[in-house]
Amino acid sequence: MKCRFILILLFLAISTSGFAQKNIHFGIKAGGNLSGFHTGKSINTGNSGINFGGVAELELNDLFSLQSEIIYNRKGGLIDVKDKSFSEFILSKQILIILIFRFKLKYIF
Repeated sequence: MKCRFILILLFLAISTSGFAQKNIHFGIKAGGNLSGFHTGKSINTGNSGINFGGVAELELNDLFSLQSEIIYNRKGGLIDVKDKSFSEFILSKQILIILIFRFKLKYIF
């Protein structure tokens, strides 16, 4: 729990730090996914899930920027084994914290 709290604070510090002279852009991300489990002896039934979150990008200069994201991701599926009459639904919920260092090629070409 402490690690998750520290990572969220790090995300907030990077995305809202006091860089008044720099350009900071905020945005949202949302989407859907289809996931499932694929093994040799199972009948695979997929599950639809969602993902959503926020994005902040700090432009360091004309070539470099720093982008941080926090994304909630939900996926899973049904495992149904034919030979052993076994069936289990597995659901995975994740919070992803991503930090990307971007290099912009549009000024080179």
